[in-house]
Amino acid sequence: MRNSPFQRQRTSEASTKHGMYKSRPYWIWSSMVERCRNPKCASYRYYGARGIRVAREWIGRGGFEAFWRHASATYRDNLSLDRIDPFGDYEPGNIRWIPLTDQASNQTSTVFIDTPKGRLCVTHAAREFGIPRRTLRNRLSRNVTSDRLFDPIDVKKRPLGYNAG
Repeated sequence: MRNSPFQRQRTSEASTKHGMYKSRPYWIWSSMVERCRNPKCASYRYYGARGIRVAREWIGRGGFEAFWRHASATYRDNLSLDRIDPFGDYEPGNIRWIPLTDQASNQTSTVFIDTPKGRLCVTHAAREFGIPRRTLRNRLSRNVTSDRLFDPIDVKKRPLGYNAG
């Protein structure tokens, strides 16, 4: 039983002073460090390979405690860690906790459009104007003019058997 996985886990748990080894915040911190520092991590190409780093004080021994001192005040279980500047590092002043739905619109692949209500991603614009996202995407791909882009759907023009769901 010497040096078994169970023994290594117990040793690791015993050596952590914060008592949060299996908590969600610890997993988020560990994942953040992994994707920025480990070239073998599947997400490394989106983070570390692009030059995104983790603050020096948040790495290694005492790293989680330093991160948690900074990030714990606004943490909630239903929120996700986000970088305010998507091209910036994970560091004090550039992280926040936001809902997953908001974080999904912060991806580099997200398409933003100018609307009468300001610059919004396609998903939020569709929701704001009460039209299906698919309809808005179709209108954008067909280069519908901006004065008609957010028009409500004319139910009479829908094909027979159309399901909006």
